[in-house]
Amino acid sequence: MVVMLDYLYEVLEHIRNRLRQTIASCVGIAWGIFILVILIGVGVGFKEGVLSLFSGYSVSTTYVYALATSISYKGTGEGKKINFSEKDVLMLRDNIPEINSISPEVGEWMVVSHNGVRSRYEVKGVFPEYFNIKLVEADRGRLLNMLDMQESRNVVLIGSNVEDVLFENDKIIGNKLMLNNELYTVVGTIKKGMTTASEERVIYMPLSTYQKHFSNSKLYSLLLYTTKGEVEEKEIQRHFSNLMSRKY
Repeated sequence: MVVMLDYLYEVLEHIRNRLRQTIASCVGIAWGIFILVILIGVGVGFKEGVLSLFSGYSVSTTYVYALATSISYKGTGEGKKINFSEKDVLMLRDNIPEINSISPEVGEWMVVSHNGVRSRYEVKGVFPEYFNIKLVEADRGRLLNMLDMQESRNVVLIGSNVEDVLFENDKIIGNKLMLNNELYTVVGTIKKGMTTASEERVIYMPLSTYQKHFSNSKLYSLLLYTTKGEVEEKEIQRHFSNLMSRKY
């Protein structure tokens, strides 16, 4: 006990004689701990932000862009433009069972109007299963479905900016908007959120409808797909590449 008191007395005496240095050391240690806590917090926040940013996509999403042939082969010249077709989608589904959902994505910016209000938006044509790949949710109404696609219905799913600018206080679901002198019925609106910021100025319609009214071509240059469960992504991509290379 006496030894402890002597030790404590020595410590206090040391602090009293070197008060300024002691205070400076304490402040330095406290500041270091504060900075460490801030950095850890920023790191965790950044991690959560990145995960949130990409949570709008399925975990195993792959984008495939059709470019051009790189070499001459069996009568096909170098630099020939490649485009995908619905036959390619069917072939890939039949030959790569690990593919869960697959969809083309085509689009262009167009002038859209409602009751005299006009603005430019990106109009995209997709398969209904596109929304299993890009995880967009409907805030009101519904997403596009298979009947919309099969019947080439004039229906659209719109982003929040389209809703705010064109419709203001009007009823949204079931209302019409005009595209190239053709009326389209709004069946749903895209739920707002960090992950859907890029969707605010987008209008989705069934690919069959898009091709019917805006493009006679049955070809497209972008495919998206997602795979099932725990699979080796590189192996799937290699299989995909081999199938398309043999065809084109």
